[in-house]
Amino acid sequence: MYPYQKNLNEFLQMQHSSKSAIDNCNKSLSAFWAFYTANAHYEATLENVNAETLRTFLDYLMQEKNYKSSTALKYATYLKKYFHYLYVHNIIKNYPIADLKFPQKNRKRTVIVGWIKYMPGILKDDQISETLKEVLLAIGSGYDPRELCDLKTSTVLNNKNSPLHEIIVKSLCHFENVKKAKNDTYFILDKFGRKYSSYEAINNHINLQDKGKLNMPLGLKQLRTSYIFTFVSNEKFSDEELMDKLHLSKKSLAYYKTAVQKDVELVDFDFNSKSEKKN
Repeated sequence: MYPYQKNLNEFLQMQHSSKSAIDNCNKSLSAFWAFYTANAHYEATLENVNAETLRTFLDYLMQEKNYKSSTALKYATYLKKYFHYLYVHNIIKNYPIADLKFPQKNRKRTVIVGWIKYMPGILKDDQISETLKEVLLAIGSGYDPRELCDLKTSTVLNNKNSPLHEIIVKSLCHFENVKKAKNDTYFILDKFGRKYSSYEAINNHINLQDKGKLNMPLGLKQLRTSYIFTFVSNEKFSDEELMDKLHLSKKSLAYYKTAVQKDVELVDFDFNSKSEKKN
């Protein structure tokens, strides 16, 4: 709810706005009012709303909620409609949308890198599911997310070029389903020891069981991207070494190298901050 919602709805109905349009308007304005009342430095009244208040809300949508520009623009449109209505009907004296400029989102996206070196600690963390541990070992060994469902344990164990090979060999003795190493079953299994049916099933498990447990995004594509940028940003590797190690074409490697310089902000994974949150 927000002030004068009923009045605005009646006005929109008179303008023949559809029910869905009015519902979207109410949803957007209710979100603004909830944000405003929770964060206002002064009394949360209509008269105290100014252009800075609206900019702060739109910045919040784009920077904190990570909404697309097109989505945030819809919120801005409803805010303009709302405050225009209030002003022309003499409900407010100031006109906060007069100086409102649509915020520009920071174009650089953040990518967390460097989690591979923390794998020994991650493997010992009882709060993290075995599936996520196995996924991280597989991604950290260079496998593409689409390969994970059919990835065999023997394949991973025999991949001596993996930066995690020694850790993988040692870690198998810590897994409850250690028999898979002897029987050469699939490397990533669910809690019943069964193969995952699809890439999406693994993603869904991680989202349900492990979301928020590590200080980084856990989507399979995001983990693969993180793995790639970890090596691309390391100047000690030649282009040929990177293409071979990451299984990238020359064109794809050029894309990632350009992104490192222009489009992404690389942030080192902080396992200590994760541990502090847990405690």
